[in-house]
Amino acid sequence: AGFVFGLLILVGHFNTCEYVLLGLFLLTIYQLILFKERVRAAVYALIATVFAFAVAAVLIVPTYELVMQSNRASLTYEKQSEGFSLNPYGLKGLISPNLHNVLSDDPIKNFDGSVNITQSYLYVGVLPLLLALFFIFSKNKYKWFFVVFGFLTLFAAFGKYAPVNLFLFNYFPGFNKARMAVQIMGVAFFSLSIVTALGAEAIFANVLKFSKKKFLKIIISIFFVLLCLASAYFILSNGYDKRFYSEAVNPNTVFDSADEALITGKLDVDDRPFRIADELPVFSQNKWEYYGFENVWGNGGIKIKKYYDLFERTGPTEAKPINDNLFDFLNVKYVFTKRELPPEYFEKLNTENFYLNRNSLPRAYFVDDYVVEKSSEKQLELIKNGEIDFVNKVLLEANPSYYGNVSRKEISERSVKWIDKQPSYIKFEVASPSDSILVLSEVDYDGWNLKVDGETEKYLAANHAFRAVPLKTGAHTVEFEYRPVSVYLGALISIVSVLSFAGVGVYLLIKNRKWKKS
Repeated sequence: AGFVFGLLILVGHFNTCEYVLLGLFLLTIYQLILFKERVRAAVYALIATVFAFAVAAVLIVPTYELVMQSNRASLTYEKQSEGFSLNPYGLKGLISPNLHNVLSDDPIKNFDGSVNITQSYLYVGVLPLLLALFFIFSKNKYKWFFVVFGFLTLFAAFGKYAPVNLFLFNYFPGFNKARMAVQIMGVAFFSLSIVTALGAEAIFANVLKFSKKKFLKIIISIFFVLLCLASAYFILSNGYDKRFYSEAVNPNTVFDSADEALITGKLDVDDRPFRIADELPVFSQNKWEYYGFENVWGNGGIKIKKYYDLFERTGPTEAKPINDNLFDFLNVKYVFTKRELPPEYFEKLNTENFYLNRNSLPRAYFVDDYVVEKSSEKQLELIKNGEIDFVNKVLLEANPSYYGNVSRKEISERSVKWIDKQPSYIKFEVASPSDSILVLSEVDYDGWNLKVDGETEKYLAANHAFRAVPLKTGAHTVEFEYRPVSVYLGALISIVSVLSFAGVGVYLLIKNRKWKKS
């Protein structure tokens, strides 16, 4: 059981794994209360859970390290539940999809916020719900567990509308890292499936006892057939909602491949890396990655907290919105927005809501001047107040020590040449006629290692959430490689666990054969 749960963690979503862990915990409590051999049940559950985490350690350990540096590390209940709570009013969708504005023109009224939902997300149907009522006649010893578990997860899906989700958020380990309260409805559906099966089993078991009374079977059969026909008519006449497919209702979210090719084809690609800022959004964050473009907002909801704070904690300045000022430093070349951007900084291109940033800085460049500030809060204040001229100055956490070998070759001008850029590896050749600081608008987080001219060095945190490398006069080779220790530690634990599982299996197989022979 632990091995299977470990595989689920390796291939599944964090929320799914958290819900399975919750189910195992509650099932153990259920067994402890009602069944004999209570200690054995608790020990088995503990062994299975520990072994599952050990098998999946290669994913869990580095993920935990990264999450604790992200905006999820301090996720508030308001952020966790807002827009993603199941409105109890929407439960009407259980018997008819999208009936009475379960899918509303206003995204705020949708049962899980502004996320586009499918036509049948909540739909179950009348027949399964009726069959579930007959669970009471089942003799299965786990029936009450699945009934209670189903209702518990249903109330948890209500999020801000019920206290269950708040209780789990505060007291169940890991639950405060799981967003979208409504997703736990998947567990409620699973429980309902079990209860429905138990109800159907109880019905047919009792019908078979009265085999001589064939009329009872006929009446029940006719009842279910009529019920199914009535439900089908009700669904077909009320359930389909064309608004979901309407671009007029969901602007900027319904595109075909031709539209996307038209949009992405307008972005001039050159040798230097650049980012886009999609404020509309034109399409989903991670889809930009599919087309080979980096979105300044990232590829999903989870972001390194220091980077997240730059946009959340800073506000507009009188001269220029601070986000637009950050866009310069963050190498944002194109902006999609409904805002009217200042023409002195941004050129409006032919397409509506599409701008070229005239002042976009390179992803890596040199500066001479720097300001040292250790406090993260004061760093944000300096950036917010527009006191950091990103073109000529960098904000550092400590005084720099310059790295690299002093070149005897005379350097006339500064240059930065990209040699390689991958998600976990960056390499470039640089040159400067004087001691200077190489600034990178690449996000800083644990696990990145720096080499200058083949020697391991320590880079400095720059501009609150990025990286800087102080370099001596001359030409240098600079390399960044992502090699977190947590990956190797997790891999070691996983390998030992899998080998242990295989070893125990082989031992039991040999032992079983010897026992049969004896």
